[in-house]
Amino acid sequence: GTAYRLRVVSTIPRVTGSPTPPFTIYPRPVAVIVPPGPIALCRGHAITLSADSSAEWTYAWEKDGFGPVGTAPRLPVSDSGSYRVIVSSPAGCRVWSPPVQVSIVDPPVVGIIPLFPKPFCDGDSIILHATPGLKSYLWSTGDTTADLIVRRGGRYRVIATNAAGCADTTDLVEVTAHPLPTVSLTGALSACQFEKRTYRAAIPPQCTATWTILGGELLLQQGDSAVVRWTEDGDGSVTVSVMLDSSNCTATVVLTVKVRHFPQLLIERDANILCLGSPVGLRVAKGYASVQWNTGAMTEDIVITRGGLYRVKATMNNGCWAEDSVLIPESTPPLALAGPDTTVCGSATVKMVS
Repeated sequence: GTAYRLRVVSTIPRVTGSPTPPFTIYPRPVAVIVPPGPIALCRGHAITLSADSSAEWTYAWEKDGFGPVGTAPRLPVSDSGSYRVIVSSPAGCRVWSPPVQVSIVDPPVVGIIPLFPKPFCDGDSIILHATPGLKSYLWSTGDTTADLIVRRGGRYRVIATNAAGCADTTDLVEVTAHPLPTVSLTGALSACQFEKRTYRAAIPPQCTATWTILGGELLLQQGDSAVVRWTEDGDGSVTVSVMLDSSNCTATVVLTVKVRHFPQLLIERDANILCLGSPVGLRVAKGYASVQWNTGAMTEDIVITRGGLYRVKATMNNGCWAEDSVLIPESTPPLALAGPDTTVCGSATVKMVS
């Protein structure tokens, strides 16, 4: 401080006093705690309360009105309570700080619940679900959401923090992804309507295969092969799903087959039996690119005069063809005999017997 003298001057009555002896004015201490509070402190952690520091001042910290619990400008705190500091100057001036309330907060208890299908196979995705309702999350992958979508096997954990800044770290969670079986499928990628085709799949051992046909019918399935009759024109498909027996993981392969249109071929006939001397007409529908009969004829209509087996092959513009056949039996007309010649006179009658 600086030495001062004090003289009192009065105007009524007019009096001038004598100077006082020298005296010193000391600055008032400052008592402010940083941080100001209220403070939520994680259990097991500590925080330092600080007051304005001066070499001339003295400090006395109190907790819940009792103390001193410290005499330095800074006080480490790890317990809950109401803290304040009394700052004194060399002249005996004292200043009490506003109290700072410290509370202890328990850290969160965080767990991971895996939400995934059984089994978890390559190509699948699962969700690791952390305890909800906390302020922030940090997964070992760098993700910051409560739920983590996992698409591959590995080890995962999460650090979760509550509103007070208290954190908990989970144990590592092991996620195992089972491999898929390897499967391939071969066969024709195009076919004619009503045509039969054979398809073969390479199926690993200890696997179960399921065949699915779209646009046709499965006529025969044996081992790794299947015979399909395509019944619908357009895009059909052959699907083979192969499941690994040890894990139930399933791989699926699909072949898309272009099925070309072809109407069923049918020989129409005028009669079922050919009588000698009475020809029979055979015909197929019009609209084919070409028609070939086993008689050599190349028209849609033919006329036959003899019985027998007749075959026809018809081809469409798209290259699809079909065959049909019909058996026409031949029959000889019966021979009628009326007996010997007879001359009839007048009104006589003759009985004729065949």
